[in-house]
Formats: sequence, structure tokens, C-alpha cells
Amino acid sequence: MSRPVRLLFVEDNGDDYLLEVRALRRSGWEPDARQVTRLDDLRAALRECRYDCVVSDFSLCGFDAYAVIAEVRALAPGTPVIVVSGTVGEDTAVQLLKAGAIDFVTKDALPRLGRMLERALAERDATLAKATAEAAVRESESRFRTMADSAPVLIWLAREDDAFEYVNHAWLDFRGRTLADESGAGWREGLHPDDAAAWDEAFARARAAGGGFRHEIRLRDRFGDHRWMLVHGAPRRDARGYIGSAVDITEMKEMTAELRRSNAELEQFAYVASHDLQEPVRMVTMYLELLQRRSLDRFDAHERRYLAVVLEAAARIRSQIADLLAYASLGQERRPAVPTDAAAVLDESLAIFRDEIERLGAVVDRGPLPAVVVRPDDLRQLLQNLVGNALKYRGDSAPRIAIAAERAEDGACRFTVRDNGIGIDAQNHERIFDVFQRLHSRDAYPGTGIGLSVCKKIVESYGGRIWVESTLGSGSTFHFTLPAAADVAVR
Repeated sequence: MSRPVRLLFVEDNGDDYLLEVRALRRSGWEPDARQVTRLDDLRAALRECRYDCVVSDFSLCGFDAYAVIAEVRALAPGTPVIVVSGTVGEDTAVQLLKAGAIDFVTKDALPRLGRMLERALAERDATLAKATAEAAVRESESRFRTMADSAPVLIWLAREDDAFEYVNHAWLDFRGRTLADESGAGWREGLHPDDAAAWDEAFARARAAGGGFRHEIRLRDRFGDHRWMLVHGAPRRDARGYIGSAVDITEMKEMTAELRRSNAELEQFAYVASHDLQEPVRMVTMYLELLQRRSLDRFDAHERRYLAVVLEAAARIRSQIADLLAYASLGQERRPAVPTDAAAVLDESLAIFRDEIERLGAVVDRGPLPAVVVRPDDLRQLLQNLVGNALKYRGDSAPRIAIAAERAEDGACRFTVRDNGIGIDAQNHERIFDVFQRLHSRDAYPGTGIGLSVCKKIVESYGGRIWVESTLGSGSTFHFTLPAAADVAVR
């Protein structure tokens, strides 16, 4: 099948022109050909139409192939030129190629012209594609820099070796330096010396994994103060290296530290207050019980009812103080976390409920539990609260509780405690984890409303999270994550 091609022949010999066209047709081309003999006609033809290739004789009347190449480069850049000549010496051929010819052929080797044309067009297309891609990259880079220089956050581009290629205006304004100052390793002059090794490690780890990273560093500002910066980096798609941003989080870290101090003080206050309140409440309860034992027969029905109400209130206060003390004690200095056999801790927790499980006819299904890095008392409290709730908030049928665990994608261990109880309305899924939050009256379900908040505090103290999936009337499934212990047997 013939391949169409639009060609401009610069040839002052009509017979040679016909021979060249015939040679191309025999090679499978179908030329849409035009012949010109003068330089002015060449210029006019190039202005009128875009040609796939120019085929020029070397020596013409009043000009030569060098002049043709110059005109083509000026008026139709990117159009390949093939030179045809009776005889072309090696030196002349080299000079033609240097001048811009794509190839040359002698007139006694015209059968090669078809292959030369194919090669010339392929090279032209490759050059055009490369130029188009480079232009697109330049345009994209220009748009990126325009947007980056307008952004309020600090933006940077780095090579694979951590050398900066570009930073935006916000970065330069923050540092009080020029792009030349910050390029290469220059930006590291503002990096706090104590943060350099950790930054290098984070960058190298991300590069080895081929992924992004998130890291905090201290960077010196234009006034000479080191500010805390949260730096995000992501691999660049079009080139090797990274693109990233940096946000000043100094105030946020100061506020977080102040909040931690305030929370610690509040927890200490709650711990001390609840601890100190235990004794006077215990004394009040003791004397009320003593009064009940010794003088109850002298009270009338109203007085006995009043005394019962006061005793019940005192018992509730003692229970709330005990729960509050347990909640506050989670913020105190305690023993370090250790690899803990979750299956053994579950055995201990279920033993506490053995009588209640038998009384209710409850069924507890359990799967293998991975070991986790926690304080055993914390895990025991966590499981007791969730199992206790499953037994307490049961439906009409006998309770069924399923406890399982699996490794999550992030390497942590995700536990699941599922029951067939009364369920929880979706609007309360977050609220139930707040302190002293109750969804039912004390007459219906006794308790202080602290249990799940204790669970949340325990889980979050290990960097995990706890949540519930539930529909009212259809049971509940509590999930929580804890750090997994490596190389510890699972049973």
C-alpha cells in the first residue's frame, strides 16, 4: 500500500526530478510533489505550504544546497532536507550534515532514497515529539512556579540527593535569602544542627521506598529564630526527586505543649480530688449504714425511705469517685508497656464474669489473639469494660459475644468485640466515648458513664483508636487498635 507524502523538490533538471519521484514510488511512497528551480520560488513554496520533506540537488543555477538548507531552516524549521548530487565527497557530506541536512544520496543510488525519506520522517517526528514534550514541560513548570509563588505555604523542589532546585517566594520571604542562596545544599544552612541527621534518615528512607514522607524540622527564619516546620514530600512524576511543602507549626506545638501541661494538671487534680474524696464519702456511708442498723426500727416508713435514698446516693457517689479515680490514674506515671499475651488477659477478664455468663446463658466465641505491647492492667480494664457492657446491654435473647483480632494494614493489631445486644443509634456513636455520658436511666442500666471513656483513653495512650459500628436493636461491634508485639506467639 502506497504511503502518501508531501515533498518539495529543488531541482533544475526535469529528468532528474522525474527519476527521483519514480524511485520513491517504487519504494512504496505516493509523493504529492512540487518542483521549484529558483530560490525565490523555494521561498514562496515554503510560505504557501507545509512540506514533509525537501529534496534538493546539491548544485543549482545561481545557488546550492547550503542556501536551500538555510532557507528551509529559516522559513520551515523542523522540515528535513535530503541532498541529491551526482558526486558528493566525504568532506562535503560532513559539511552538509553540519549545515542541517538530514541525509544525502548520489544520483546513481536513487533506490536508497525511499529508505532515507522514511528515516528522515521518523527522525522529524521524534524531534517534533521531543520538542512538544519539552514545551509542555516548560509550560507546566511555568504554571507550577506561578501557582507556587502565589501560595502562602513554603514549597520546594529537590533532586534525589536532597539538593534543592527551587523554592517559592514564601520560602524566600521566610528565610530572607535569595534562590541562589537556598539552591543546592544552601537551604541546609538554616536547618537546626540537631535535626539534620533525622532529616537525612527520613529523606533516604522515603527515597528507598519510592514513597512520600512527613517530617518535622526546625528551620531558621529571616530574624535568626528557629521555627518548627511540618514538611511533606512526594516523589516527582516527571523527574527524579521530590516536591514538597513546609508549614510553620511553632505556635501549634506551643499550644499543644501548653494543652498537655494543662491536661496533666487537670488529671492530677482529678486524681487527688477523687482520692481525697473517698475518705469523707466512706465515712458518710459508714455512719449512714450504722444508723440504719441501730435505729431503723425507730423510723417511720417515710424516714426509712429517706435513709434508703441517701444510702443509694452515697453508694453512687462512691462508685463515681472510684471510676473517676480510675480514669484520672491513666494519666499518671505508670509501669512501661511490655509484650502482653492478650489471650491470657482475656481468660482473666472472662473469669471475673463467669457467674454472670452462666446465669444469663451467654455464649462467648473467641478467635486467636495476637500479643500486643501494652500494660497488662490496661488491656484487662479494656476487655472487662467491653465484655461487661455486652452483658449489661443485652437484648431479649441470651447474650452472644464474639472476640477476635487481626493484623491491620499499618502493622497494628485490630481487636473486635461483637454482641447481639440492644445496639446504639448512629447519632450516639461518638458521644458514648465522652466522660459521664449515659444513654439510659440508672434504673434501666446502672453505671457511671465512664467505662467507654476509660477504654478510649487507654487505646489512645498507645496511639490507637476505638470506634463502634452499631444499629439500634441489632447489636454492636466495637473495634480498637493496639501496637502489635513482634515475635510473640499467638494463641
